[in-house]
Amino acid sequence: MRFYFAAFALIASAAAQDVRPKDVREIGKAGSAAVPRLTELLKDPSTDVRVEAVKQLTAARALDALLLATRDNDAEVQIHATDGVINFYLPGYVQTGFGSSIKRVGGSIKGRFTDTNDQVADPYITARPDAIAALGSLATLVYYIMIALSGSRRN
Repeated sequence: MRFYFAAFALIASAAAQDVRPKDVREIGKAGSAAVPRLTELLKDPSTDVRVEAVKQLTAARALDALLLATRDNDAEVQIHATDGVINFYLPGYVQTGFGSSIKRVGGSIKGRFTDTNDQVADPYITARPDAIAALGSLATLVYYIMIALSGSRRN
């Protein structure tokens, strides 16, 4: 009996590790009912799976899970999570936001920058304080990285 239980646990563990981005898209088709499973996938070791989970969470308008994803260790996941949080307050942003213009090249991320971004949330929109804090901490991190990079270029 123990052998069967151990074999089942091993098979279930292997199946959980074999999640692919297309599987995440299928899970996301369930809409808001898929949010708990998509939130679990934010812990997946594969960056591709986590990025796709964030995209599906954006479509499901799952703000709490998107805020969690802003703390991911991967920049691409953070970028898509940031776009998702902004999209929560400014619907349609993900089609034109920074995340829509990035692509992974090897181990780095390349993006195109436009001169202007004229999208502004309506004045009656009030963002949650934790959303503001999450975006602010990422902006602060980027600011310090830019300072460090500019200082290293001077030397």
